[in-house]
Amino acid sequence: MRYVIRSAGFAVLAIAAAVLLAFTSTITATITSTLTLAVTTALIMGGTGHPLSTPPDTIDFVKQYTTMAVVNYIDPASVSSAGIPGPVTNKVAVITPEQFRFDTGFKDMKFDDSVAAGQKNLHNCVTGTACDYNGDIGSAAPDPNDSFVVFGYSQSAVVATMEKRALAAQYPAGTGPEVSFVLIANPNRPNGGILERFKGVYIPVLGVTGSGATPTDTQYQTVDISRQYDGWSDFPTNPLNVVADLNAGMGILYLHGGYGSVGMGDAIIQDQYGDTTYYLIPTRTLPLLIPVAQVPVVGPVLADTLDPVTRVLVEAGYNRTVSPGTPTKAQFTYFPNPVALGTNLAVAVPTGVDNGVSDVTGTRPLGTQRPGPYGVGGPDVTLSPTTNEQPAASPPVSAAVSASPTTDGAQQPTAKPKLGALNPISRGPRSSAAVTRPAPPKLTKPVAPRPLRDLASALTKPLKPAKATAGDGGGASSDSGSASSGY
Repeated sequence: MRYVIRSAGFAVLAIAAAVLLAFTSTITATITSTLTLAVTTALIMGGTGHPLSTPPDTIDFVKQYTTMAVVNYIDPASVSSAGIPGPVTNKVAVITPEQFRFDTGFKDMKFDDSVAAGQKNLHNCVTGTACDYNGDIGSAAPDPNDSFVVFGYSQSAVVATMEKRALAAQYPAGTGPEVSFVLIANPNRPNGGILERFKGVYIPVLGVTGSGATPTDTQYQTVDISRQYDGWSDFPTNPLNVVADLNAGMGILYLHGGYGSVGMGDAIIQDQYGDTTYYLIPTRTLPLLIPVAQVPVVGPVLADTLDPVTRVLVEAGYNRTVSPGTPTKAQFTYFPNPVALGTNLAVAVPTGVDNGVSDVTGTRPLGTQRPGPYGVGGPDVTLSPTTNEQPAASPPVSAAVSASPTTDGAQQPTAKPKLGALNPISRGPRSSAAVTRPAPPKLTKPVAPRPLRDLASALTKPLKPAKATAGDGGGASSDSGSASSGY
Protein backbone atom coordinates (compact mmCIF):
# COMPACT_ATOMS: atom_id res chain seq x y z
CA MET A 1 0.00 0.00 0.00
CA ARG A 2 2.84 2.34 0.93
CA TYR A 3 4.49 1.56 -2.41
CA VAL A 4 1.31 2.43 -4.28
CA ILE A 5 0.95 5.76 -2.48
CA ARG A 6 4.62 6.57 -3.09
CA SER A 7 4.28 5.75 -6.78
CA ALA A 8 1.18 7.89 -7.06
CA GLY A 9 3.03 10.74 -5.41
CA PHE A 10 5.90 10.49 -7.85
CA ALA A 11 3.41 10.43 -10.73
CA VAL A 12 1.69 13.58 -9.46
CA LEU A 13 5.05 15.32 -9.08
CA ALA A 14 6.08 14.26 -12.55
CA ILE A 15 2.86 15.56 -14.06
CA ALA A 16 3.18 18.83 -12.13
CA ALA A 17 6.76 19.23 -13.30
CA ALA A 18 5.74 18.58 -16.89
CA VAL A 19 2.92 21.11 -16.68
CA LEU A 20 5.25 23.66 -15.09
CA LEU A 21 7.87 23.08 -17.77
CA ALA A 22 5.33 23.43 -20.53
CA PHE A 23 3.92 26.59 -18.95
CA THR A 24 7.40 28.05 -18.57
CA SER A 25 8.25 27.23 -22.16
CA THR A 26 5.04 28.87 -23.33
CA ILE A 27 5.72 32.00 -21.30
CA THR A 28 9.30 32.14 -22.56
CA ALA A 29 8.17 31.74 -26.16
CA THR A 30 5.54 34.42 -25.66
CA ILE A 31 8.05 36.84 -24.16
CA THR A 32 10.55 36.10 -26.92
CA SER A 33 7.89 36.59 -29.55
CA THR A 34 6.75 39.83 -27.93
CA LEU A 35 10.28 41.14 -27.78
CA THR A 36 10.79 40.23 -31.42
CA LEU A 37 7.62 41.99 -32.47
CA ALA A 38 8.50 45.03 -30.34
CA VAL A 39 11.38 46.02 -32.61
CA THR A 40 10.59 49.28 -34.41
CA THR A 41 12.93 49.80 -37.33
CA ALA A 42 13.14 53.19 -39.02
CA LEU A 43 13.98 52.90 -42.71
CA ILE A 44 15.48 56.33 -43.27
CA MET A 45 16.23 57.76 -46.71
CA GLY A 46 18.11 60.94 -47.59
CA GLY A 47 17.13 63.77 -49.90
CA THR A 48 18.44 64.74 -53.34
CA GLY A 49 22.22 64.51 -53.38
CA HIS A 50 22.34 62.36 -50.24
CA PRO A 51 22.13 58.61 -50.90
CA LEU A 52 23.32 57.95 -47.30
CA SER A 53 26.09 55.71 -48.58
CA THR A 54 29.68 56.30 -47.49
CA PRO A 55 30.97 57.77 -49.68
CA PRO A 56 29.75 60.21 -50.94
CA ASP A 57 28.19 61.07 -47.57
CA THR A 58 30.43 60.90 -44.54
CA ILE A 59 29.71 58.57 -41.65
CA ASP A 60 29.24 61.58 -39.36
CA PHE A 61 26.66 63.08 -41.71
CA VAL A 62 24.71 59.81 -41.98
CA LYS A 63 24.70 59.43 -38.19
CA GLN A 64 23.58 63.02 -37.67
CA TYR A 65 20.93 62.81 -40.37
CA THR A 66 19.39 59.55 -39.12
CA THR A 67 19.39 60.86 -35.56
CA MET A 68 17.66 64.03 -36.72
CA ALA A 69 14.98 61.98 -38.50
CA VAL A 70 14.26 59.96 -35.37
CA VAL A 71 14.52 62.71 -32.74
CA ASN A 72 12.78 65.51 -34.64
CA TYR A 73 10.08 63.60 -36.47
CA ILE A 74 9.66 59.82 -36.10
CA ASP A 75 9.62 59.46 -32.32
CA PRO A 76 7.45 62.59 -31.79
CA ALA A 77 5.06 61.27 -34.45
CA SER A 78 4.81 58.00 -32.53
CA VAL A 79 3.30 59.80 -29.50
CA SER A 80 0.90 61.96 -31.52
CA SER A 81 -1.94 59.39 -31.78
CA ALA A 82 -1.34 59.15 -35.53
CA GLY A 83 -0.72 55.39 -35.61
CA ILE A 84 3.07 55.52 -35.90
CA PRO A 85 4.86 52.82 -33.83
CA GLY A 86 7.72 53.73 -31.57
CA PRO A 87 10.03 54.53 -30.08
CA VAL A 88 12.58 53.56 -32.72
CA THR A 89 14.90 50.79 -31.57
CA ASN A 90 16.82 50.32 -34.82
CA LYS A 91 17.56 53.09 -37.31
CA VAL A 92 18.62 51.99 -40.77
CA ALA A 93 20.11 54.29 -43.40
CA VAL A 94 18.54 52.93 -46.60
CA ILE A 95 20.72 53.62 -49.64
CA THR A 96 18.85 55.22 -52.54
CA PRO A 97 20.33 57.02 -55.59
CA GLU A 98 18.89 60.49 -54.78
CA GLN A 99 20.09 61.77 -58.15
CA PHE A 100 18.62 64.48 -60.36
CA ARG A 101 20.34 65.00 -63.70
CA PHE A 102 21.82 68.49 -64.19
CA ASP A 103 21.18 69.24 -60.51
CA THR A 104 23.40 66.64 -58.85
CA GLY A 105 25.49 65.97 -61.97
CA PHE A 106 25.23 66.09 -65.76
CA LYS A 107 25.61 62.33 -66.07
CA ASP A 108 23.39 61.44 -63.12
CA MET A 109 20.05 59.65 -63.35
CA LYS A 110 16.91 61.50 -64.30
CA PHE A 111 14.49 62.16 -61.47
CA ASP A 112 11.93 59.45 -62.28
CA ASP A 113 14.66 56.85 -62.81
CA SER A 114 16.29 57.73 -59.49
CA VAL A 115 12.96 57.46 -57.70
CA ALA A 116 12.22 54.07 -59.31
CA ALA A 117 15.61 52.66 -58.29
CA GLY A 118 15.15 53.97 -54.75
CA GLN A 119 11.68 52.46 -54.47
CA LYS A 120 13.00 49.06 -55.60
CA ASN A 121 15.55 48.95 -52.78
CA LEU A 122 13.09 50.29 -50.22
CA HIS A 123 10.69 47.51 -51.17
CA ASN A 124 13.45 44.98 -50.66
CA CYS A 125 14.09 46.38 -47.18
CA VAL A 126 10.40 46.25 -46.27
CA THR A 127 9.80 42.73 -47.56
CA GLY A 128 12.94 41.18 -46.12
CA THR A 129 14.87 40.56 -49.32
CA ALA A 130 18.32 41.93 -50.16
CA CYS A 131 18.24 45.35 -48.50
CA ASP A 132 21.04 47.76 -49.45
CA TYR A 133 21.71 49.83 -46.33
CA ASN A 134 24.64 51.59 -44.71
CA GLY A 135 26.19 49.15 -42.27
CA ASP A 136 28.88 51.64 -41.24
CA ILE A 137 26.68 53.26 -38.59
CA GLY A 138 26.06 50.09 -36.61
CA SER A 139 22.49 49.29 -37.65
CA ALA A 140 20.96 45.83 -37.48
CA ALA A 141 19.69 44.40 -40.74
CA PRO A 142 15.95 44.92 -41.27
CA ASP A 143 13.90 41.86 -40.30
CA PRO A 144 10.53 41.07 -41.91
CA ASN A 145 9.04 40.73 -38.40
CA ASP A 146 9.97 44.31 -37.50
CA SER A 147 7.51 47.16 -37.36
CA PHE A 148 8.78 49.53 -40.05
CA VAL A 149 8.57 53.31 -40.13
CA VAL A 150 9.62 54.65 -43.52
CA PHE A 151 11.08 58.17 -43.40
CA GLY A 152 11.19 60.18 -46.61
CA TYR A 153 12.48 63.71 -47.18
CA SER A 154 11.91 65.57 -50.46
CA GLN A 155 12.88 63.16 -53.28
CA SER A 156 12.78 60.22 -50.89
CA ALA A 157 9.24 61.25 -49.87
CA VAL A 158 8.40 60.57 -53.54
CA VAL A 159 10.15 57.19 -53.19
CA ALA A 160 8.02 56.50 -50.10
CA THR A 161 4.87 57.52 -51.98
CA MET A 162 5.62 55.00 -54.73
CA GLU A 163 6.27 52.29 -52.13
CA LYS A 164 3.03 53.06 -50.31
CA ARG A 165 1.16 52.66 -53.59
CA ALA A 166 2.98 49.40 -54.35
CA LEU A 167 2.28 47.91 -50.92
CA ALA A 168 -1.40 48.89 -51.11
CA ALA A 169 -1.69 47.18 -54.49
CA GLN A 170 0.19 44.04 -53.40
CA TYR A 171 -1.25 43.30 -49.96
CA PRO A 172 -4.92 43.11 -48.94
CA ALA A 173 -5.82 44.89 -45.72
CA GLY A 174 -4.49 43.04 -42.68
CA THR A 175 -1.76 41.19 -44.56
CA GLY A 176 1.84 41.87 -45.49
CA PRO A 177 4.54 43.70 -43.55
CA GLU A 178 3.74 46.20 -40.81
CA VAL A 179 4.65 49.57 -42.31
CA SER A 180 3.91 53.22 -41.59
CA PHE A 181 5.29 56.41 -43.10
CA VAL A 182 6.64 59.76 -41.91
CA LEU A 183 7.07 62.19 -44.80
CA ILE A 184 8.56 65.68 -44.73
CA ALA A 185 8.80 68.22 -47.57
CA ASN A 186 6.65 65.85 -49.64
CA PRO A 187 6.30 66.90 -53.33
CA ASN A 188 3.35 64.47 -53.56
CA ARG A 189 1.40 66.15 -50.74
CA PRO A 190 -2.20 66.01 -52.00
CA ASN A 191 -2.89 69.71 -51.54
CA GLY A 192 0.32 71.67 -51.92
CA GLY A 193 2.77 69.18 -53.37
CA ILE A 194 4.11 70.37 -56.70
CA LEU A 195 3.85 66.88 -58.24
CA GLU A 196 0.11 66.92 -57.57
CA ARG A 197 -0.33 70.57 -58.57
CA PHE A 198 1.00 69.63 -62.02
CA LYS A 199 -0.18 66.02 -62.15
CA GLY A 200 0.38 64.42 -65.53
CA VAL A 201 2.90 67.01 -66.71
CA TYR A 202 6.18 65.49 -67.93
CA ILE A 203 9.47 67.36 -68.38
CA PRO A 204 11.59 65.16 -70.70
CA VAL A 205 14.97 66.83 -70.23
CA LEU A 206 14.78 66.34 -66.44
CA GLY A 207 12.77 63.14 -66.48
CA VAL A 208 10.24 64.54 -64.01
CA THR A 209 6.63 63.36 -64.05
CA GLY A 210 3.80 64.98 -62.12
CA SER A 211 3.07 61.72 -60.34
CA GLY A 212 0.06 62.84 -58.33
CA ALA A 213 -0.87 62.63 -54.69
CA THR A 214 0.35 60.28 -52.00
CA PRO A 215 -2.61 57.92 -51.41
CA THR A 216 -4.67 58.25 -48.24
CA ASP A 217 -6.98 55.24 -48.61
CA THR A 218 -4.58 52.45 -47.53
CA GLN A 219 -3.87 50.42 -44.39
CA TYR A 220 -0.58 52.27 -43.87
CA GLN A 221 -0.75 55.07 -41.31
CA THR A 222 1.12 58.18 -42.40
CA VAL A 223 2.26 61.51 -40.96
CA ASP A 224 3.00 64.28 -43.47
CA ILE A 225 4.80 67.46 -42.35
CA SER A 226 5.44 70.54 -44.48
CA ARG A 227 7.03 73.87 -43.74
CA GLN A 228 4.75 76.72 -44.76
CA TYR A 229 5.81 78.15 -48.16
CA ASP A 230 8.23 75.34 -48.98
CA GLY A 231 7.64 75.45 -52.72
CA TRP A 232 8.00 71.69 -53.13
CA SER A 233 5.31 70.76 -50.63
CA ASP A 234 3.33 74.01 -50.17
CA PHE A 235 3.03 75.40 -53.70
CA PRO A 236 0.26 77.95 -54.47
CA THR A 237 -3.16 76.77 -55.58
CA ASN A 238 -3.18 79.33 -58.40
CA PRO A 239 0.19 79.61 -60.17
CA LEU A 240 -0.98 82.86 -61.80
CA ASN A 241 -0.34 84.61 -58.49
CA VAL A 242 3.19 85.75 -59.26
CA VAL A 243 3.86 87.02 -55.72
CA ALA A 244 2.94 83.62 -54.27
CA ASP A 245 5.09 81.86 -56.90
CA LEU A 246 8.14 83.98 -56.10
CA ASN A 247 7.60 83.41 -52.40
CA ALA A 248 7.40 79.64 -52.95
CA GLY A 249 10.61 79.74 -54.99
CA MET A 250 12.33 81.62 -52.17
CA GLY A 251 10.86 79.03 -49.79
CA ILE A 252 12.74 76.34 -51.70
CA LEU A 253 15.89 78.37 -51.31
CA TYR A 254 15.53 79.22 -47.62
CA LEU A 255 13.22 76.60 -46.09
CA HIS A 256 13.34 73.34 -48.02
CA GLY A 257 16.80 72.43 -46.81
CA GLY A 258 16.19 73.46 -43.21
CA TYR A 259 13.94 70.72 -41.83
CA GLY A 260 16.82 69.60 -39.61
CA SER A 261 16.51 72.81 -37.56
CA VAL A 262 12.80 72.30 -36.79
CA GLY A 263 10.59 69.34 -35.95
CA MET A 264 7.22 68.04 -34.83
CA GLY A 265 7.41 70.22 -31.75
CA ASP A 266 7.13 73.27 -34.04
CA ALA A 267 4.19 71.91 -36.02
CA ILE A 268 0.45 72.56 -35.94
CA ILE A 269 -1.94 69.81 -36.98
CA GLN A 270 -3.95 70.67 -40.09
CA ASP A 271 -6.23 67.71 -40.63
CA GLN A 272 -6.62 63.98 -40.41
CA TYR A 273 -7.68 62.58 -43.78
CA GLY A 274 -8.04 58.86 -44.36
CA ASP A 275 -4.86 57.15 -43.23
CA THR A 276 -2.83 60.37 -43.01
CA THR A 277 -2.38 63.10 -40.40
CA TYR A 278 -1.11 66.39 -41.80
CA TYR A 279 1.00 68.98 -40.00
CA LEU A 280 2.27 72.44 -40.94
CA ILE A 281 5.34 74.16 -39.52
CA PRO A 282 4.46 77.89 -39.67
CA THR A 283 6.90 80.32 -41.21
CA ARG A 284 7.23 83.55 -39.22
CA THR A 285 8.90 85.62 -41.92
CA LEU A 286 7.86 85.27 -45.55
CA PRO A 287 10.72 83.78 -47.59
CA LEU A 288 10.27 86.70 -49.99
CA LEU A 289 11.21 89.05 -47.14
CA ILE A 290 14.08 87.07 -45.64
CA PRO A 291 16.68 89.00 -47.70
CA VAL A 292 15.17 92.20 -46.24
CA ALA A 293 15.32 90.77 -42.73
CA GLN A 294 19.01 90.04 -43.18
CA VAL A 295 19.88 93.71 -43.67
CA PRO A 296 21.82 94.75 -40.55
CA VAL A 297 20.02 96.67 -37.79
CA VAL A 298 16.88 97.81 -39.62
CA GLY A 299 16.20 94.70 -41.69
CA PRO A 300 14.27 92.61 -39.13
CA VAL A 301 11.97 95.49 -38.20
CA LEU A 302 11.36 96.44 -41.84
CA ALA A 303 10.58 92.85 -42.82
CA ASP A 304 8.15 92.49 -39.92
CA THR A 305 6.45 95.72 -40.97
CA LEU A 306 6.06 94.62 -44.59
CA ASP A 307 5.04 91.04 -43.78
CA PRO A 308 1.27 91.51 -43.12
CA VAL A 309 0.50 93.24 -46.43
CA THR A 310 2.80 90.97 -48.40
CA ARG A 311 1.40 87.85 -46.71
CA VAL A 312 -2.15 88.81 -47.67
CA LEU A 313 -1.02 89.01 -51.31
CA VAL A 314 0.80 85.68 -51.04
CA GLU A 315 -2.09 83.90 -49.35
CA ALA A 316 -4.40 85.16 -52.11
CA GLY A 317 -2.75 82.43 -54.19
CA TYR A 318 -3.74 79.64 -51.74
CA ASN A 319 -7.06 78.08 -50.84
CA ARG A 320 -6.46 77.20 -47.20
CA THR A 321 -10.02 75.95 -46.66
CA VAL A 322 -9.27 72.75 -48.61
CA SER A 323 -7.83 69.86 -46.61
CA PRO A 324 -4.16 69.07 -47.26
CA GLY A 325 -5.39 65.51 -47.86
CA THR A 326 -7.63 66.49 -50.78
CA PRO A 327 -5.81 66.03 -54.11
CA THR A 328 -5.81 69.51 -55.62
CA LYS A 329 -4.27 70.29 -58.99
CA ALA A 330 -3.30 73.82 -60.00
CA GLN A 331 -6.42 75.95 -60.32
CA PHE A 332 -5.81 78.85 -62.66
CA THR A 333 -9.28 80.23 -62.06
CA TYR A 334 -9.02 80.38 -58.27
CA PHE A 335 -9.16 83.91 -56.89
CA PRO A 336 -10.19 85.10 -53.44
CA ASN A 337 -13.24 87.27 -52.85
CA PRO A 338 -12.11 90.77 -53.94
CA VAL A 339 -14.03 92.50 -51.13
CA ALA A 340 -12.42 90.26 -48.51
CA LEU A 341 -9.02 90.76 -50.13
CA GLY A 342 -9.39 94.54 -50.05
CA THR A 343 -10.55 94.47 -46.43
CA ASN A 344 -7.64 92.28 -45.38
CA LEU A 345 -5.16 94.56 -47.14
CA ALA A 346 -6.62 97.58 -45.36
CA VAL A 347 -6.30 95.89 -41.96
CA ALA A 348 -2.81 94.62 -42.80
CA VAL A 349 -1.39 98.16 -43.11
CA PRO A 350 -1.86 99.19 -39.43
CA THR A 351 -0.99 95.63 -38.41
CA GLY A 352 2.38 96.02 -40.09
CA VAL A 353 2.93 99.34 -38.36
CA ASP A 354 2.17 97.74 -35.01
CA ASN A 355 4.56 94.90 -35.82
CA GLY A 356 7.41 97.29 -36.42
CA VAL A 357 6.68 99.39 -33.34
CA SER A 358 6.31 96.26 -31.23
CA ASP A 359 9.71 95.01 -32.33
CA VAL A 360 11.26 98.25 -31.04
CA THR A 361 9.11 99.22 -28.03
CA GLY A 362 7.12 96.10 -27.14
CA THR A 363 3.80 97.94 -27.63
CA ARG A 364 1.14 97.97 -30.35
CA PRO A 365 -0.17 101.57 -30.39
CA LEU A 366 -2.83 100.95 -33.08
CA GLY A 367 -4.34 98.09 -31.10
CA THR A 368 -4.03 95.39 -33.77
CA GLN A 369 -3.27 91.74 -33.12
CA ARG A 370 -0.41 89.90 -34.73
CA PRO A 371 -2.10 87.58 -37.28
CA GLY A 372 -1.79 83.82 -37.44
CA PRO A 373 0.27 81.85 -39.96
CA TYR A 374 -2.13 82.59 -42.82
CA GLY A 375 -2.06 86.32 -42.23
CA VAL A 376 -4.77 88.93 -41.73
CA GLY A 377 -8.19 87.40 -42.37
CA GLY A 378 -6.75 83.93 -42.81
CA PRO A 379 -8.47 80.83 -41.39
CA ASP A 380 -7.20 78.66 -38.56
CA VAL A 381 -4.46 76.24 -39.56
CA THR A 382 -6.38 73.33 -38.06
CA LEU A 383 -9.50 72.40 -39.99
CA SER A 384 -12.47 71.83 -37.72
CA PRO A 385 -14.33 69.60 -38.11
CA THR A 386 -11.76 67.33 -39.66
CA THR A 387 -12.64 66.14 -43.13
CA ASN A 388 -11.60 62.48 -42.89
CA GLU A 389 -13.52 61.65 -46.04
CA GLN A 390 -11.53 58.56 -46.91
CA PRO A 391 -12.73 55.09 -45.88
CA ALA A 392 -9.48 53.85 -44.37
CA ALA A 393 -9.57 53.16 -40.66
CA SER A 394 -7.58 55.76 -38.81
CA PRO A 395 -6.53 56.42 -35.21
CA PRO A 396 -7.83 59.38 -33.21
CA VAL A 397 -6.64 62.75 -34.40
CA SER A 398 -4.31 64.71 -32.19
CA ALA A 399 -5.00 68.31 -31.36
CA ALA A 400 -3.54 71.36 -32.88
CA VAL A 401 -0.94 73.28 -31.03
CA SER A 402 -2.84 76.52 -31.04
CA ALA A 403 -1.04 79.76 -31.66
CA SER A 404 -1.52 82.83 -29.56
CA PRO A 405 0.13 86.22 -29.27
CA THR A 406 2.92 86.65 -26.75
CA THR A 407 3.39 89.80 -24.73
CA ASP A 408 5.29 91.41 -27.55
CA GLY A 409 2.75 90.30 -30.09
CA ALA A 410 4.89 87.56 -31.63
CA GLN A 411 3.05 84.51 -32.89
CA GLN A 412 4.30 81.46 -31.02
CA PRO A 413 2.92 77.99 -30.38
CA THR A 414 1.47 77.66 -26.92
CA ALA A 415 2.74 74.12 -26.51
CA LYS A 416 4.61 71.34 -28.24
CA PRO A 417 3.15 67.89 -28.77
CA LYS A 418 2.20 65.47 -27.00
CA LEU A 419 -1.17 66.48 -28.41
CA GLY A 420 -4.55 65.92 -26.90
CA ALA A 421 -7.70 64.66 -28.60
CA LEU A 422 -9.34 66.77 -31.30
CA ASN A 423 -13.11 66.70 -31.59
CA PRO A 424 -13.73 65.51 -35.17
CA ILE A 425 -17.33 66.73 -35.18
CA SER A 426 -17.60 70.20 -33.82
CA ARG A 427 -15.44 73.20 -33.14
CA GLY A 428 -14.47 73.56 -29.54
CA PRO A 429 -11.65 73.97 -27.08
CA ARG A 430 -8.63 71.80 -27.69
CA SER A 431 -6.25 70.65 -25.01
CA SER A 432 -2.52 70.31 -25.44
CA ALA A 433 0.22 69.04 -23.19
CA ALA A 434 3.91 69.55 -23.61
CA VAL A 435 6.23 66.74 -24.50
CA THR A 436 9.98 66.98 -24.06
CA ARG A 437 11.83 67.03 -27.38
CA PRO A 438 15.60 66.83 -27.36
CA ALA A 439 17.40 69.66 -29.04
CA PRO A 440 17.59 69.06 -32.80
CA PRO A 441 20.90 67.59 -33.84
CA LYS A 442 22.95 70.05 -35.83
CA LEU A 443 24.00 68.87 -39.23
CA THR A 444 27.49 70.16 -39.72
CA LYS A 445 27.69 69.58 -43.46
CA PRO A 446 25.94 72.31 -45.44
CA VAL A 447 24.41 71.11 -48.68
CA ALA A 448 23.25 73.19 -51.59
CA PRO A 449 19.48 73.17 -52.14
CA ARG A 450 18.62 71.17 -55.17
CA PRO A 451 15.70 71.65 -57.60
CA LEU A 452 15.04 75.20 -58.74
CA ARG A 453 18.37 76.21 -57.22
CA ASP A 454 19.46 78.16 -60.25
CA LEU A 455 16.17 80.04 -60.51
CA ALA A 456 16.14 81.01 -56.87
CA SER A 457 19.79 82.01 -56.96
CA ALA A 458 19.19 84.17 -59.98
CA LEU A 459 16.37 85.98 -58.17
CA THR A 460 18.54 86.74 -55.12
CA LYS A 461 22.04 86.96 -56.55
CA PRO A 462 22.37 90.74 -56.20
CA LEU A 463 21.39 90.49 -52.53
CA LYS A 464 24.04 87.95 -51.45
CA PRO A 465 22.14 87.11 -48.23
CA ALA A 466 24.05 86.06 -45.15
CA LYS A 467 22.86 83.36 -42.82
CA ALA A 468 20.33 84.71 -40.36
CA THR A 469 20.34 83.97 -36.66
CA ALA A 470 17.38 82.65 -34.74
CA GLY A 471 15.35 84.93 -32.57
CA ASP A 472 11.93 86.42 -31.84
CA GLY A 473 12.72 89.97 -32.65
CA GLY A 474 10.78 90.14 -35.86
CA GLY A 475 13.60 88.89 -38.05
CA ALA A 476 13.89 85.82 -40.15
CA SER A 477 14.14 83.65 -37.08
CA SER A 478 14.69 79.98 -37.72
CA ASP A 479 12.78 80.33 -40.97
CA SER A 480 15.67 82.02 -42.67
CA GLY A 481 18.02 79.14 -43.11
CA SER A 482 21.05 79.84 -45.21
CA ALA A 483 20.72 79.47 -48.93
CA SER A 484 23.66 77.09 -48.77
CA SER A 485 22.06 74.53 -46.47
CA GLY A 486 19.68 71.75 -47.29
CA TYR A 487 19.13 68.14 -48.20
